[in-house]
Amino acid sequence: MSNILVLFEHGQSLWLAYAGRDLLVNDSLKQLVTGGLRGATHNSTRWGDTINNTHHYDDTLRDLVQADHGIEEAKLYQWLLIQDTQIAADILHPVYESSQGEDGYVSIDVSPQFAYDTQGTLEAARHLWKEINRPNLMIGVPGTQEGFPAIERLLAEGINVNVTLLCSVSGYEAAAAAYARGVAMNPNPEKVASVASFLISAVDSKIGAQLERRGTPEALSLKGKIALANARLSYQGFRKFIKSDFFLEQQQRGARVQRLLWPNPRMELPGYSDLGYVEGLIGQDTVVSMSPEMLDAFEHQGEIRTTLEDPLGEAERDFKDLEAIGVGFERLMEELQKERIEAHLRAYEQLLSALKEKCQAVMKGYATP
Repeated sequence: MSNILVLFEHGQSLWLAYAGRDLLVNDSLKQLVTGGLRGATHNSTRWGDTINNTHHYDDTLRDLVQADHGIEEAKLYQWLLIQDTQIAADILHPVYESSQGEDGYVSIDVSPQFAYDTQGTLEAARHLWKEINRPNLMIGVPGTQEGFPAIERLLAEGINVNVTLLCSVSGYEAAAAAYARGVAMNPNPEKVASVASFLISAVDSKIGAQLERRGTPEALSLKGKIALANARLSYQGFRKFIKSDFFLEQQQRGARVQRLLWPNPRMELPGYSDLGYVEGLIGQDTVVSMSPEMLDAFEHQGEIRTTLEDPLGEAERDFKDLEAIGVGFERLMEELQKERIEAHLRAYEQLLSALKEKCQAVMKGYATP
């Protein structure tokens, strides 16, 4: 049995952290779905590389530019995103049907320019939902102070939401509260789904810089440990939430569990396995997304057991030790979320610029005898 299927037996669904046209036109995504893949998330950086460095999008770009010579790059971006998402959602629709809406989703993000704009997020998400028009679409919204009211409203309207860029237990609690309020306002809560996505490797990178700066044996002993400890403590909070009276009341109305998603958690620390995070975050009611390369490595080398149920003593000690050496975790996580939003915004702007150059190259090639 493949590791994807074994993982599912442990309560964890595997989604692909990419769904570009190169995987859509050659049946690669279909083959992965046949092998047990249960969803996909959008990776704008990799998607941009595919647009700029392959010919998979040339014909579509040419057609769009010929139809409207003044078309803006942002509109080109959205057209390509809509088309790819529709194709991927159709490929995953059998999973959506067979799982009764538990899996089979394609998750795409609203533009990072709306990360601190509640109304802008609502309008962008509603537009994507209407244009893509697939029940197994999931809209990614950052878990910011301005994002949570939008998340709540979208869920109330029946739009599936991926709460992204969560970094801490407190962030998860805010996401869970927004989910609970949203489904409470939804007359048909069984028809809406949500996941809460946690940064993993970025947490250790951010904390690791502080530990290196201190340089003491006590500090250095915590390298590579805090991200897993943070995720496990968040998972404990999740287990408490789904047993709360309020959620149980909503569950009786048909509300689903808002699962935790670990997005592409590749461990990049020297001396550690690339799969260290993946293997340390296996548990019931969770999702993990992996790049095609990580998925291949996991299939051949991954070791599977339910690790999220391990005793929490070590995770709690790691956080006490972190506090003892003066590292302010919550403050650093607030910084990290802002940094990731800024990075996503830069990547988005770079992609728009590259799209302009790509269109010029495509049209020049088309005009060449």
